[in-house]
Amino acid sequence: KLGVAYEDDVAKILGVRKVLVGIGWYNAANKGQPVNQVRIWGKRCFGFYCPENVDPEGMNCWGYTAEFGTRIAGTIVDPNIGLWGGLRVRAGESVREVVAAPEFGFLIQNAVA
Repeated sequence: KLGVAYEDDVAKILGVRKVLVGIGWYNAANKGQPVNQVRIWGKRCFGFYCPENVDPEGMNCWGYTAEFGTRIAGTIVDPNIGLWGGLRVRAGESVREVVAAPEFGFLIQNAVA
């Protein structure tokens, strides 16, 4: 197909192991207007170096997710939901996104899309 570049082809041209393309969309319309789905990344491109297995202790990479503790979950009895009350379920984790080496990444803005 004319004008289409597949991830593997772009990776070969750039000499990198893998190219990932984000597929996120958001509704850019104001309240009350028709839906206007727009790609989240738009005309921007982000590149970074990160090895297969990231070790924050000794291996350089652009960033990683730091975890604090383990994932947690629990239930709370709530008499105000449902006809006869119910259970409120809560789950979560404590994480922080760490940019460890900003020199290992780049952002291109206003690229031709």
